[in-house]
Amino acid sequence: MALNLNMYIDQACVVGDGRNYITALIVPNFELLEKIAEEKGIDFKGEADLVRDFEIIRFFDDQVAKVNQNLARYEQIKKYSLLSQPFSEETGELTPTQKMKRRVVLEKYQPEIDTLYQGADSKKK
Repeated sequence: MALNLNMYIDQACVVGDGRNYITALIVPNFELLEKIAEEKGIDFKGEADLVRDFEIIRFFDDQVAKVNQNLARYEQIKKYSLLSQPFSEETGELTPTQKMKRRVVLEKYQPEIDTLYQGADSKKK
């Protein structure tokens, strides 16, 4: 919930059940992000370019760190992945009332989630 209060984050799905730490899938507020990119002179052709840009990733590192300041250590986001497409009803991640279908999101973004936990889960028994 704390991530969704950040003005630069449009949508977020927090992952952590049965895992060693908390991670998040983040959909940026692309309208604001494009303005930041233009101010920083970042060349981009679309959302996919923005979420892969080093300066944008550093910007989101700072945003996640700000959110983490107000959370207990066990609640803090350790890693995240920026997504270039918002969750939507058309793609199956949201219900008609705009509630997230976590199971669908977790299945669809399993490769991204696995990358966030690479090496960490092998230590867990």
